[in-house]
Amino acid sequence: MKLNMFLIARYMRKFNPECHILKDEPTIKGVRFFSEHAPEHSSEYIYLGAAEGYFQDPRYADALLLANNRNQIICHGVEYEELLNEALGAFDHYNSWEQRLVIAAAEHRPMKYIVEILEEVMDFPGFVFDIDGNCLEEINKDVPVSAEFENVRRNRFLGFDMISQNFADPEGRIHHDLSDQPRLLHPCGAEEINCVSIYLYQNEERTGFLLMPVQNDADAGIGMGTAKLAANALAQCAEFTDRSSVHQSGQSVLGQLIRGEDVPEQVVERFTDRYAFDSQPVLIAYQPYGIRNYTLRHLLLREFEGAGISGICCENGETVVFLVDADSVRQTLAFIGERDASDTYSVGISLPVPKPENLAAAYEQCIFAVNSGKGPGIRHCRKLAFPYIIRTIRSSDLSMSLRHPAVAALSLYDEENDTELLQTLHIYLKNFCNQSDAAKELHVHLNTLKYRLRRIGELTGVDLKDYDEVLYLQISLEL
Repeated sequence: MKLNMFLIARYMRKFNPECHILKDEPTIKGVRFFSEHAPEHSSEYIYLGAAEGYFQDPRYADALLLANNRNQIICHGVEYEELLNEALGAFDHYNSWEQRLVIAAAEHRPMKYIVEILEEVMDFPGFVFDIDGNCLEEINKDVPVSAEFENVRRNRFLGFDMISQNFADPEGRIHHDLSDQPRLLHPCGAEEINCVSIYLYQNEERTGFLLMPVQNDADAGIGMGTAKLAANALAQCAEFTDRSSVHQSGQSVLGQLIRGEDVPEQVVERFTDRYAFDSQPVLIAYQPYGIRNYTLRHLLLREFEGAGISGICCENGETVVFLVDADSVRQTLAFIGERDASDTYSVGISLPVPKPENLAAAYEQCIFAVNSGKGPGIRHCRKLAFPYIIRTIRSSDLSMSLRHPAVAALSLYDEENDTELLQTLHIYLKNFCNQSDAAKELHVHLNTLKYRLRRIGELTGVDLKDYDEVLYLQISLEL
């Protein structure tokens, strides 16, 4: 674990260190000594030496100095070896702490368990939210907070008043969103309310966020130095990863649904609310053929959320699957094409998906479309499904022998009497049994069409008002 100066100062609290820390970054990975032969100092190390060599003030005559860039920690009345051991101990301490966090995350332990580990280093409050702003857990819930966060603590929700505010960083730059890196922000006009913030990511998707109100520079420095580790661990806790949890990532739920796995009803309901099925979205399956398969798939997953497309995507084996609004299909195909300019990939597009429980069938439609052609291409299931069904039926000798007997009877009658009854039946059915449209296409008088239809009924006994009979005839004519 790389440390910053505030974390090192925290570990050395028993020496009552005097801190002069301006701009602090978690870059420190070890301890070195000041040397006249090495005047260049790396930001990756904290340097130890006598303070009197750097300060003229007699107060520092017996002090030792730990420095990193322009940041300094000064300790009085401490033996050289004692301070060195303490500095080395800081790395052991925080590395052990990080290791326990990593193990807890890998085991998907409950959020409360991970919070207890965080509290060993974080002495200030913190709030863990799901992506909808519901407070799931607190860090140091007994530590007092400002009135704004007291409302969050009471209501268990990040209210609209706070969400709608403009936030600025210490340099005064306005930020309209959190990020995947820790930021120190404050509401504009309320510089005394500082907060370290960061998104929680699972499967390349934002599933929540962490806010840590801080009261002083030391808390802010520790928060900035540990927020990334905390966010990574919290994102893997049971509340975000358990298959029964409504807080798991949409990518995870989509993957379960397209594989036809059992998903709890409350999880499906939340998924449906977030990805509106009233618009009947479609699935798009992307399969790359190039040698950069893994890289391309993860590029798509990582960048889709910020692409401004209404939908979600997940990975299933070597396929990236997009669930998007029907109006966003063209935009999604452009998104894929911009990131994979090789044209060595196939895309399959499903029929509309009316409900989440239809996603497994929609995924089969995508894969069917992908496999319906040789080599790269974009293929729509809608255009391929009916010809495939007919080919499948036609390929069976039994299916061919089961054709409606009217087809063979009319074909024989036409041949012997030089008539066009079979063609008339085909055109009539193709026009959805609309006599006027069929007569126009056949270029005959309406009465002529009616006579032919009556004759077809006399010769075959078919009832053209019976839905099943009409469907049977249509399929038989296609064969």
